[in-house]
Amino acid sequence: MAYRYLAPSGPPERTAVDYRAELLAAVDDLPPLPMVLNRVIALLNDSNASSSQIAAFIEKDAVLAGSVLRCVNSAYYGLKSDVTSIRHAVSMLGFATVRNLSLAFSLRRMLTGSRVPPPRLYARYSQHSLSCALLAQYLVRYTHIGDPDTAFAAGLLHDIGKLLILTTFPDLTPKLTEDYEGGDISWEECERNIFGITHSEVSRIVMDKWKLPDSIQQAVEYHHRPAECPCAPGQTLTLAHIIYAADLYVNEYGLEILPAKRPSPGLTERVFEEIGLRGKMPEILERFKIEYESIRSLF
Repeated sequence: MAYRYLAPSGPPERTAVDYRAELLAAVDDLPPLPMVLNRVIALLNDSNASSSQIAAFIEKDAVLAGSVLRCVNSAYYGLKSDVTSIRHAVSMLGFATVRNLSLAFSLRRMLTGSRVPPPRLYARYSQHSLSCALLAQYLVRYTHIGDPDTAFAAGLLHDIGKLLILTTFPDLTPKLTEDYEGGDISWEECERNIFGITHSEVSRIVMDKWKLPDSIQQAVEYHHRPAECPCAPGQTLTLAHIIYAADLYVNEYGLEILPAKRPSPGLTERVFEEIGLRGKMPEILERFKIEYESIRSLF
């Protein structure tokens, strides 16, 4: 009797369904928001919040307070004397500035303490998120589409799903980049083809896990598809349009998380025109660049 040799089969090829399940498991593994960060975000929508409340919470965390004070005493703010307490920082720079700095530093510490991304990847993610948050805040101040502090938070958090994807599947990053660079489809379509889910959708799931306000959740989910974002009756623009515009510009400025092909010529200008800021672009972007370049090294 003749026997046929059968080569041992390898593990079954993984599918988008498998990758999606692993990403959702990675979301489940994320720690809850630290108490200070949770409270800082909760105060975004609390009209009765006082500067003494936020100062008291921040001062309980010596590491966070130190990071905020180091930033406050940087050259950008140009204060004539050293600021030595959070309460002093609030009185000098205002409640919103100190709260947003606290949010940025708290998020950085939480993320680097969980599923640790490669240092180079996290550095690019951190700079992209910070720059998008700063620019989104400026755009809202000029357009009055939403609240500047909520815009800062949404800009800071919008790409957390991308960080999770790239950290969970580093071996698939070259394929993702190759598919995008070599094709005519969007980055999110490439993600869906491989993982069965996009980074914007993953970001929304994370925001829901952390019970963040709906305005942040929607801005994060639709920041690549702002026209699809639900909006109030009689309105056509939402915070998603702001995050989209900020994201486009900071990528064009060279602060993308992964180096990739640039958007089509004139797209950023058209998007700024859509939110009514085409004529204000030079002024807004100059202010943004000055602030970002002054504090980027602290993050």
